[in-house]
Amino acid sequence: MVNAKALWESLERKYKTEDAGSKKFVVSKFLDFKMVDSKTVISQVQEFQLILHDIHAEGMVLGESFQVTALIEKLPPTWKDFKNYLKHKRKEMKLEDLIVRLRIEEDNHQSKKKAGNYHQEAKANVVEQAINNLEIHQMKHQRQQFNEQGVKIWTDTDQAHVACQVTGLRLSGSLGI
Repeated sequence: MVNAKALWESLERKYKTEDAGSKKFVVSKFLDFKMVDSKTVISQVQEFQLILHDIHAEGMVLGESFQVTALIEKLPPTWKDFKNYLKHKRKEMKLEDLIVRLRIEEDNHQSKKKAGNYHQEAKANVVEQAINNLEIHQMKHQRQQFNEQGVKIWTDTDQAHVACQVTGLRLSGSLGI
Protein backbone atom coordinates (compact mmCIF):
# COMPACT_ATOMS: atom_id res chain seq x y z
CA MET A 1 0.00 0.00 0.00
CA VAL A 2 1.01 3.52 -0.69
CA ASN A 3 1.21 5.63 2.39
CA ALA A 4 -0.04 9.21 2.61
CA LYS A 5 3.44 10.71 2.65
CA ALA A 6 4.48 9.03 -0.62
CA LEU A 7 1.22 10.10 -2.26
CA TRP A 8 1.72 13.68 -1.06
CA GLU A 9 5.29 13.80 -2.40
CA SER A 10 4.13 12.42 -5.74
CA LEU A 11 1.41 15.06 -6.03
CA GLU A 12 3.79 17.80 -4.93
CA ARG A 13 6.37 16.88 -7.59
CA LYS A 14 3.71 16.80 -10.29
CA TYR A 15 2.08 20.12 -9.47
CA LYS A 16 5.25 22.01 -8.58
CA THR A 17 6.59 21.09 -12.01
CA GLU A 18 3.42 22.45 -13.64
CA ASP A 19 3.69 25.53 -11.43
CA ALA A 20 7.24 26.18 -12.64
CA GLY A 21 6.05 25.67 -16.22
CA SER A 22 3.28 28.25 -15.87
CA LYS A 23 5.72 30.73 -14.31
CA LYS A 24 8.06 30.27 -17.25
CA PHE A 25 5.16 30.76 -19.64
CA VAL A 26 4.08 34.02 -17.97
CA VAL A 27 7.66 35.33 -17.84
CA SER A 28 8.07 34.41 -21.50
CA LYS A 29 4.91 36.37 -22.36
CA PHE A 30 6.30 39.36 -20.45
CA LEU A 31 9.68 39.24 -22.18
CA ASP A 32 8.24 38.70 -25.67
CA PHE A 33 5.63 41.45 -25.39
CA LYS A 34 6.28 44.29 -27.85
CA MET A 35 4.02 47.15 -28.79
CA VAL A 36 3.28 47.78 -32.45
CA ASP A 37 2.17 50.88 -34.33
CA SER A 38 -0.89 49.20 -35.83
CA LYS A 39 -2.75 49.08 -32.48
CA THR A 40 -3.51 51.85 -30.03
CA VAL A 41 -0.95 52.21 -27.28
CA ILE A 42 -3.60 52.20 -24.55
CA SER A 43 -5.06 48.86 -25.70
CA GLN A 44 -1.53 47.43 -25.65
CA VAL A 45 -0.93 48.90 -22.19
CA GLN A 46 -4.01 47.00 -21.03
CA GLU A 47 -2.55 43.77 -22.46
CA PHE A 48 0.69 44.54 -20.64
CA GLN A 49 -1.21 45.08 -17.38
CA LEU A 50 -2.88 41.67 -17.79
CA ILE A 51 0.54 40.06 -18.15
CA LEU A 52 1.72 41.90 -15.01
CA HIS A 53 -1.39 40.62 -13.21
CA ASP A 54 -0.59 37.04 -14.29
CA ILE A 55 2.97 37.44 -12.99
CA HIS A 56 1.63 38.67 -9.66
CA ALA A 57 -0.90 35.80 -9.55
CA GLU A 58 1.99 33.34 -9.95
CA GLY A 59 3.53 34.77 -6.80
CA MET A 60 6.31 36.68 -8.51
CA VAL A 61 6.92 40.26 -7.48
CA LEU A 62 8.15 43.01 -9.80
CA GLY A 63 8.92 46.41 -8.36
CA GLU A 64 6.94 49.35 -9.68
CA SER A 65 10.07 51.06 -10.97
CA PHE A 66 10.88 47.92 -12.99
CA GLN A 67 7.32 47.80 -14.37
CA VAL A 68 7.45 51.46 -15.42
CA THR A 69 10.83 51.07 -17.11
CA ALA A 70 9.73 47.89 -18.88
CA LEU A 71 6.58 49.58 -20.18
CA ILE A 72 8.60 52.53 -21.48
CA GLU A 73 10.99 50.16 -23.27
CA LYS A 74 8.10 48.32 -24.90
CA LEU A 75 6.60 51.44 -26.54
CA PRO A 76 6.25 51.22 -30.34
CA PRO A 77 8.96 52.53 -32.70
CA THR A 78 7.10 55.72 -33.64
CA TRP A 79 7.14 56.75 -29.98
CA LYS A 80 10.95 56.92 -29.94
CA ASP A 81 11.14 60.62 -29.01
CA PHE A 82 8.61 60.29 -26.19
CA LYS A 83 10.37 57.15 -25.00
CA ASN A 84 13.69 59.01 -24.81
CA TYR A 85 12.00 61.88 -22.99
CA LEU A 86 10.60 59.49 -20.37
CA LYS A 87 13.91 57.65 -19.95
CA HIS A 88 15.75 60.85 -19.15
CA LYS A 89 13.35 62.08 -16.48
CA ARG A 90 15.03 62.21 -13.10
CA LYS A 91 11.92 61.84 -10.97
CA GLU A 92 10.52 58.36 -10.30
CA MET A 93 7.15 57.78 -11.89
CA LYS A 94 4.35 55.50 -10.77
CA LEU A 95 2.75 53.13 -13.26
CA GLU A 96 -0.58 54.98 -13.01
CA ASP A 97 1.12 58.31 -13.78
CA LEU A 98 2.86 56.79 -16.78
CA ILE A 99 -0.42 55.44 -18.13
CA VAL A 100 -2.03 58.89 -17.78
CA ARG A 101 0.89 60.43 -19.70
CA LEU A 102 0.60 57.74 -22.38
CA ARG A 103 -3.12 58.50 -22.81
CA ILE A 104 -2.35 62.20 -23.27
CA GLU A 105 0.48 61.50 -25.70
CA GLU A 106 -1.67 59.10 -27.69
CA ASP A 107 -4.36 61.78 -27.99
CA ASN A 108 -1.65 64.14 -29.27
CA HIS A 109 -0.49 61.55 -31.82
CA GLN A 110 -4.05 61.04 -33.05
CA SER A 111 -4.74 64.77 -33.35
CA LYS A 112 -1.52 65.20 -35.37
CA LYS A 113 -2.64 62.43 -37.73
CA LYS A 114 -6.07 64.04 -38.17
CA ALA A 115 -4.54 67.45 -38.84
CA GLY A 116 -2.35 65.97 -41.54
CA ASN A 117 0.80 66.68 -39.57
CA TYR A 118 1.90 69.49 -41.87
CA HIS A 119 5.26 70.94 -41.03
CA GLN A 120 6.70 73.95 -42.76
CA GLU A 121 10.40 73.77 -43.30
CA ALA A 122 12.75 76.60 -44.07
CA LYS A 123 14.51 76.06 -47.35
CA ALA A 124 17.45 77.88 -48.86
CA ASN A 125 18.81 77.84 -52.37
CA VAL A 126 22.55 77.73 -52.82
CA VAL A 127 24.32 79.30 -55.77
CA GLU A 128 26.85 76.75 -56.89
CA GLN A 129 29.03 78.93 -59.09
CA ALA A 130 30.35 82.45 -58.80
CA ILE A 131 29.03 84.98 -61.27
CA ASN A 132 31.24 87.92 -62.17
CA ASN A 133 30.10 91.53 -62.51
CA LEU A 134 29.90 91.34 -66.33
CA GLU A 135 27.44 88.44 -66.17
CA ILE A 136 25.36 90.32 -63.58
CA HIS A 137 25.27 93.37 -65.87
CA GLN A 138 24.19 91.17 -68.80
CA MET A 139 21.43 89.62 -66.67
CA LYS A 140 20.16 93.06 -65.67
CA HIS A 141 20.08 94.04 -69.34
CA GLN A 142 18.26 90.83 -70.27
CA ARG A 143 15.73 91.43 -67.49
CA GLN A 144 14.98 94.88 -68.88
CA GLN A 145 14.43 93.40 -72.33
CA PHE A 146 12.06 90.81 -70.90
CA ASN A 147 10.01 93.37 -69.03
CA GLU A 148 9.78 95.87 -71.87
CA GLN A 149 9.46 93.57 -74.88
CA GLY A 150 7.84 90.49 -73.33
CA VAL A 151 10.59 88.32 -74.79
CA LYS A 152 11.45 85.04 -73.11
CA ILE A 153 15.02 85.36 -71.84
CA TRP A 154 15.76 82.11 -70.05
CA THR A 155 14.63 78.68 -71.08
CA ASP A 156 15.89 77.05 -67.90
CA THR A 157 14.10 78.01 -64.67
CA ASP A 158 17.23 77.24 -62.65
CA GLN A 159 19.17 79.92 -64.54
CA ALA A 160 16.43 82.45 -63.91
CA HIS A 161 16.37 81.53 -60.25
CA VAL A 162 20.15 81.86 -59.93
CA ALA A 163 20.06 85.23 -61.65
CA CYS A 164 17.43 86.49 -59.24
CA GLN A 165 19.38 85.19 -56.26
CA VAL A 166 22.65 86.77 -57.34
CA THR A 167 21.38 90.10 -58.62
CA GLY A 168 18.61 90.54 -56.11
CA LEU A 169 16.26 91.41 -58.98
CA ARG A 170 12.65 90.44 -59.07
CA LEU A 171 11.33 89.11 -62.34
CA SER A 172 7.89 90.25 -63.31
CA GLY A 173 5.62 88.39 -65.67
CA SER A 174 5.86 84.79 -66.74
CA LEU A 175 8.92 83.11 -68.10
CA GLY A 176 6.68 81.19 -70.47
CA ILE A 177 8.37 77.90 -69.73
